[in-house]
Amino acid sequence: MNILLERNLKKAKLFLLGSKIYREPFEAYYFRLPENIQVNWKRDGDFIVGKVIAEKNEFMTQGKSADDFVEMVNDAIYTVYGIPLEYMDAIKKARPYYPPAEIKKQLEDLSIMGNTLSIKRNNNAMQMA
Repeated sequence: MNILLERNLKKAKLFLLGSKIYREPFEAYYFRLPENIQVNWKRDGDFIVGKVIAEKNEFMTQGKSADDFVEMVNDAIYTVYGIPLEYMDAIKKARPYYPPAEIKKQLEDLSIMGNTLSIKRNNNAMQMA
């Protein structure tokens, strides 16, 4: 089955049936994520394209805007690290890999054609989750 179709079916099932999120698995999945990531990004037409390096994993993603790109980086990491769909939304709310304001401004600044950023997982977010 197509991965995108499978993911959309799971989302529909979660929407219709609801899902319980339990603290212990949430924390286990959260701390499964890498402590640090590095993103080498550049502009390619209307897109921001990035190579993400997370521990021994390297993969590519892209986004149309700075916010979209940050979301796509996070989604790619959750997928690579096997975070179940029902926990992805809860983990997204904790914003584990959100760039600092000055880096986010670079992503939004169309005159900057590329850069490298390193992001440390936001463990303080666990106190709010």
